[in-house]
Amino acid sequence: MKNSIRSTTMAVAFIWTVTASLANPLAAAELSGDDRALITELLGAGVVGAAVTVGPLSKKLDALREGTRTYKIVGGKNKGQTEPVVVTQLKRDSSGIAWRYAVGTKNVLFLRAGEDGSVSVISEQDIDEGVVVKYSPGETILVPGLQPGGTKQSSVEVKVYDLSDPADLQHSGRLALTYTYIGGYSVTVPAGTFDAALIKWTYKGKIGPAKVEDTQYRFLAEGAGVVASVDKKDVSAMLVYQDHSKTAKVLQAAP
Repeated sequence: MKNSIRSTTMAVAFIWTVTASLANPLAAAELSGDDRALITELLGAGVVGAAVTVGPLSKKLDALREGTRTYKIVGGKNKGQTEPVVVTQLKRDSSGIAWRYAVGTKNVLFLRAGEDGSVSVISEQDIDEGVVVKYSPGETILVPGLQPGGTKQSSVEVKVYDLSDPADLQHSGRLALTYTYIGGYSVTVPAGTFDAALIKWTYKGKIGPAKVEDTQYRFLAEGAGVVASVDKKDVSAMLVYQDHSKTAKVLQAAP
C-alpha cells in the first residue's frame, strides 16, 4: 500500500444547509483582499458577488436529504470535469442521524447529525488508496447558532487504517481546526444565484510523517447546501508529494 493519506473531508463539497435567520440580521461584511483573491483565482470572476446581510447559521438540515448533486470543477488539475455527489441515509438508522456521502466513485464519507443541528464527518473511505480515516471527535461541518464573524476551534484526532484490514493502523496524528463564519455573499453558479454563507476552515497539524497546514472555503445556501467551494481534495498529495494545489467546484445541478 502507498504510505499516503487521502481525505475528501479536506476538500470535498458537502451537502449541508446554512440558512439566514433574518429576525436578527447582521450587517454585510466585505470579503478580505487575500480571501477574495484566492477564491476568485480558482472559482473565476463573477461567481462571488456583493456581500449580503445574513444572520446566524441555522440548525435546519433539510439539505441533508437523499439525492444526487452534480458539481463542475472550475479550478485545479481536473478543471472542466464534472463530479457527482450521492447522499443517502443509512438504512440501519431510522432516526436520521447517520448519512453516507459518496463523491464520485473513489471516496465515501460517513456523517452524523447532532441533536443541536450540527453535522460532523465521523469517518471516510478512500477506495483508490485503500484506507479508512477516522476522526475523534468528528470534524465539524455545520455549527448552528454561530454568528457572522464568529469562530470555533477544535482539536481532532485522526487515525488512518488499511481498508482491507481495519486493525492495521497506517498513520495517526492530530489536526487543530479553526472554523470561521465569514459572512454572506451573493453567489452565481450554473444551478442559479444564491445568498450563501461563507465558511472558512484553517487547519494545522501532523499526521504520520508530515505536517498539515491549509485553508479551504465553502459557500452554503438554503435548500442547496454547498454551492461553491475552494479546497483540497487529496490530503495525500500534500503530505506525501508536497502538492499544495487546490480544487474549485460549483454546483451544476441539484435534485
